[in-house]
Amino acid sequence: MKKINIMIVFYSAIQPDRDTKELTVKPPAAYDCRLDDRFRAQYVNGRFTQEAPVYAVAKMLREQGESIDYLYGFATTDERRANVRIAMRANEEPVPFADQRAFFREAMRETCADLARTEFRFLDFDYPIETLDEECNRRAVEAAMRIKQDMKADGHDWADCSLYIDLTGGPRAADMVLSHVMQLLMHDGMQLEKMIYVDYGKRNCLYGIDSLVHLSRLIAGADAFVRYGSSLMLERYFGYVHHADESGNEHLSVPLRKLLFVMHQYSDVMQICQVSEIQNVLLGLKHAIEACSAYVHSGNAPVKERAFGLVLDTVRREYEAILKYAEGDDATLYYQMIDWCETKGFTQQAMTLCVEWMPAYLMDKGFCEVQNRAFCETQVTAIKPDWRKNFLRECTVSQYHADFQQQRLAKASELAQRIAQGDEQALDANDPAVPQEAKAMFRFLLEQGSYLEEIQAESQESQRIAMLKNKKQLNEWIRRVQQFAFPNGNLSDMLRNKLDRKDLFEGIARIKKEKRPYFYQMKKAKMDDSKASTREAREREFAAVLQDVQIAHTAYPKEKVVKIAGAYWAIARIRNGVNHAAQGKAEGKIARADVDRMICDLLEQVRALGLGEAKP
Repeated sequence: MKKINIMIVFYSAIQPDRDTKELTVKPPAAYDCRLDDRFRAQYVNGRFTQEAPVYAVAKMLREQGESIDYLYGFATTDERRANVRIAMRANEEPVPFADQRAFFREAMRETCADLARTEFRFLDFDYPIETLDEECNRRAVEAAMRIKQDMKADGHDWADCSLYIDLTGGPRAADMVLSHVMQLLMHDGMQLEKMIYVDYGKRNCLYGIDSLVHLSRLIAGADAFVRYGSSLMLERYFGYVHHADESGNEHLSVPLRKLLFVMHQYSDVMQICQVSEIQNVLLGLKHAIEACSAYVHSGNAPVKERAFGLVLDTVRREYEAILKYAEGDDATLYYQMIDWCETKGFTQQAMTLCVEWMPAYLMDKGFCEVQNRAFCETQVTAIKPDWRKNFLRECTVSQYHADFQQQRLAKASELAQRIAQGDEQALDANDPAVPQEAKAMFRFLLEQGSYLEEIQAESQESQRIAMLKNKKQLNEWIRRVQQFAFPNGNLSDMLRNKLDRKDLFEGIARIKKEKRPYFYQMKKAKMDDSKASTREAREREFAAVLQDVQIAHTAYPKEKVVKIAGAYWAIARIRNGVNHAAQGKAEGKIARADVDRMICDLLEQVRALGLGEAKP
């Protein structure tokens, strides 16, 4: 795409000659040029305020094979006054023009051939005026809208437009108007190439003052990181390119490179809410801010980085609430990070962290005491890896006891398998998870080992059966093994095949889990398959959990603990719906304000219980 060069100026009116009282153009003067790193002596000539900067930009662009495509100029009431006469030199007969705008266009085109194809377009500005503040704001907005509309109408993409701004002419308020026009246009992708100021008088020199504009970018970049956790604008300001191995960017100091690297990591982690990495990047951010702050305030840093030191103090202050917890107690960071995200308006992050971290925070702070934590820790899966989260969100009395029974019986099957493999000492291990009923059975079968051998040594099947019947308890256990482990066979077949202890224990190990309670003559734990569908239902479930002394208890007021569990469940349910519900199948729309209210309510409930961190 062709690059489109747009120059914006603020015209200054031609003034009357002191003697003749006629509007008179001053004699031409030569101007040096320092628009970039090069110094060009007597680069252009100029007679009135806008000539030198316009001619300088046109000449520079010509040297690059380009030109000024559009020259937009603000014209005040004086420049728009109709039917004026302007003398091109002192003591010459004035020439009539429709207004001073017509004079500027004709005079500059006649003097500078590089402007032959330039589109001259004028913007109104009323001055003097009583409501100057309102006029400045209105005209800046109108000018930006006009330029954008013109570029669109002429078929140009805004990203292809380069801006050249001359801050020399017009009333004193003109600088602010031009600056705001520039910011509005840059926000939509137009690029600032040059901001120009002309020092008239003894110096007669044109200066590029782009760095002042870049300073506003620095401030905006720091503000974006504080408000939104985004490092993109700061990276652009410093010309930083992120590499995973921290390479490159040698034009920046090491402390600054390291800080921008960690800021980029933090932005990535927070924007996709990568919960597992948040604490690591916060710790890196804390150390990088400390190191960079010390460097930029040492006096050895270049001006651009020293300027960063001024806004870095604000960044550190805004992040202090969480950075001070980056080291040490994980639980404290969890609560503080949720609160910080909510305060900053990061609702999605606050909701995610609340769901992922609040259970860990509450359990670590003694919200309730789980009687058998070791069992709960075994109930995690790849999909549900945090037992604290599972307990707070899903635990019910029936589910707990059913899972607990299944775990104990699974342990019994594991023990049976070890014995079948020859590890008879496994019974001596003190594993409370193995049911006593299973241990008693296994010991008995092992003690009857020699008698089983005698039975198997008998050649007559009828005699073997008779010998087994003489041992009623052994007969009962073997019949039970036959029933549940070898349901397709019968006792005669087992005895005919000379069943030994290894066969018995291998059969026990492979009994299906739904049959295990009946095998050990235990009452199967009841399990309620239904799950809470309302916050109130979940509160009733959790209240029942706290009532069961075999599961958990709390030292805090139970009704408050139950309310917190219900509040957490509601947030987790909404988050799951927001993240996973198919289009058109969500349970109903929910406003962000409602989510914010729920998170704040939960944080306040935790704080009221005496668990939350104190507000600064």
